[in-house]
Amino acid sequence: MKCDGAQPSCAICKVYKEECVYNPEADGRRSTPKAYVAALEERVRVLEGMLKNAGLEAGAGEAKPEPPENETTPETAGLDRLKIDETTGELFEYGPTSLFKHVPEGSDDASPAATLGPSPMGAPPAVGAERPALLRPREVMIAELNCPELDDTTHEKVLRLFFDYFNPQSFWVDERKFRRDMASSPVVDGTIIRARRTAHYSPLLHNVILALGVAFLEIPVEVREQLGIAFSKRAKDLLEEEAETAMLSTVSGVLLLGSYHASVARHNLGFMYSGIGLRLVQALGLGTNCNYWVTNGAISEETKQSRYNMWYCAYILDKCWSTYVGRSAALPLAQHDIPVPTPDAEEDELIWHPIIHTPRSETFDPKVGQAAIELSDAIATANAEPVKGWRSTTFVWMIKLSIVAERVLSTVYSINFNIRSSNVRHVVSELDVLLEKWLDSIPDELRLPTAGRSERVVPGHILSLHAFHCFILILLHRPWFANCSPTTLDAGPDGSVAKCERAAAKFMTILQMWRRCPGLRYSPVTLGQVAFSAGTVHLLSASHCASKQSRKFKACVEHVQTCITALREMGETLKCAAVSANTLQKLLDESYAPAPPKPAPPPAPTPNAGFDIAAMLQNPMFAEQLKSLGWAPPTAGGAGPALSTGTGGSAASTPSGPMNGVPGTNGAIDWSLFGHLHPLGGMPMNPANQGAGEQGQNIYDVLYAGGSETAFPAGNAWQWPFGASDGAGVGL
Repeated sequence: MKCDGAQPSCAICKVYKEECVYNPEADGRRSTPKAYVAALEERVRVLEGMLKNAGLEAGAGEAKPEPPENETTPETAGLDRLKIDETTGELFEYGPTSLFKHVPEGSDDASPAATLGPSPMGAPPAVGAERPALLRPREVMIAELNCPELDDTTHEKVLRLFFDYFNPQSFWVDERKFRRDMASSPVVDGTIIRARRTAHYSPLLHNVILALGVAFLEIPVEVREQLGIAFSKRAKDLLEEEAETAMLSTVSGVLLLGSYHASVARHNLGFMYSGIGLRLVQALGLGTNCNYWVTNGAISEETKQSRYNMWYCAYILDKCWSTYVGRSAALPLAQHDIPVPTPDAEEDELIWHPIIHTPRSETFDPKVGQAAIELSDAIATANAEPVKGWRSTTFVWMIKLSIVAERVLSTVYSINFNIRSSNVRHVVSELDVLLEKWLDSIPDELRLPTAGRSERVVPGHILSLHAFHCFILILLHRPWFANCSPTTLDAGPDGSVAKCERAAAKFMTILQMWRRCPGLRYSPVTLGQVAFSAGTVHLLSASHCASKQSRKFKACVEHVQTCITALREMGETLKCAAVSANTLQKLLDESYAPAPPKPAPPPAPTPNAGFDIAAMLQNPMFAEQLKSLGWAPPTAGGAGPALSTGTGGSAASTPSGPMNGVPGTNGAIDWSLFGHLHPLGGMPMNPANQGAGEQGQNIYDVLYAGGSETAFPAGNAWQWPFGASDGAGVGL
């Protein structure tokens, strides 16, 4: 209760019969963080600068907005966001926030979806050309499990892992209502899936939850993948049936199906399913305020709140997908009138089960097609005291952070973004204040422990919330960090360099806490995204160090390696994290790997190197070039002597007669005329100068070999390369 200020004793002191003492100089409230004060001061400086640029003094009036400055033309805007896919030739968009912008084309880390085979000629088709649809199926390392089932104990543990470690960040599924509707549905013999559909339970949703949950089991990777593929396939088989008469559970299931494919490094397929989920959000009108329907009694207050929660779940996912693949968001808040929900006290009371140690079983080997797979003995259990989850409060504050994230993406990562615009700096300073205010206003229950209480167990979704705050702060300021030089670090706009580095350093602390409990293999997809972004910040910091021997440089490189190691640990569960680890490792190697030695110059061509000029002339392009130089193809009826060819260990006979009719040749050929025709840059060997012991085919062998099937029929070689003149002689 607050003090009512009554004198001589306030109401609280009267109730508790305490002496009422009030000191106006003492303030028991928590002090304002320095970062928040610094952000406000920087905001004031930016606003004053804008007034000055507009010819106004501070407080003299309102400055007119500056017209946007565009550094790009409409023809070039956004071209840097497009990448050509090596297998299909199509253009894909990956904006600056996406790690896939850095994945090399044709890399093994590309999405392992079905790919196009090579063209019939064995060479990749030209860009923009039609490509044959020679689809190759994805490699399947293990046999498919068409009817996956889990025993009751394992099923419960999979649900527990999902609701503890995947669901709380975006609140896809209301656990209490899901379990309530599942329990009230009739049991079907031979399966754990119920046939009933409600707003909070459906067979599609149940299968997707299992596909995601089994990834956290401590069982062999092959078995986890097998189960995940099987459950997701069953969910996709139900998609058309449920989508036609969609319910809230259908929306949750399809959005989760997109997240499942993101976790297994099939981001384009995941992006497609998330898009279907967002269309269902529109189809159900979840972005519309429905107070009118509650007042009229058409729907209940609980249904209204469930609709609002589902809309904000989709809103958060939309921003996560936008940053993940670097594409524009699809659900702008300005077009919807949905109030931010208030925390649900009952949901907050649900406990969270921490895992400190997870023993691994090496003996489990399920049989494909088994009616019920016994996994109980191979699954790690929580071995620390459960803690209060605060799931609903975390969800509400994630919504507030996503609202700021939407403005960051639309301002700093729009196609026409101009880093030098004062309008942009104005908005950036405002967003920086909002981010600091968000952190200062967060409830104590969601705060990270101080240095003295670092051993306190913090639920993973609360750590994920703070990691996402670091991520948005990095995204807000990284463009200026990436564009500054080592000599202008201190003069960076709005202190962007220092803010990026502080956010990345804070994330390293969050990473350590997550590794301790519950372990990085229990991470959501977004944590890998933040780890990659923090690694790029440390990489930028290292690149701006004056010396590679400095302490800061070594610390930055060590932080990058820590991020790579963390991503590899996450990769035990999330394939997408393994892709991020490989990409970040590549960036580190390219930045600081020793320069490769200069290649040795190519050896000089051997004058008497053997070559097959007949085969060369069968190439239409080569023949066309020779024709342009005046060469006429030989004809079968031309005159000329048939000559013996040089073979084996004897020297070929020097031809006599064919060149005697050529003015200026005196019966000899000037071989320098044909040096440019040799594929290796050398000149063919004159058989008159060829040693008796030399091997290989020479130009005389080819020109005078004869034969109607050859490029040079017998008796016509003397015409090459000058062309015939009425068949009676050689004309130059």
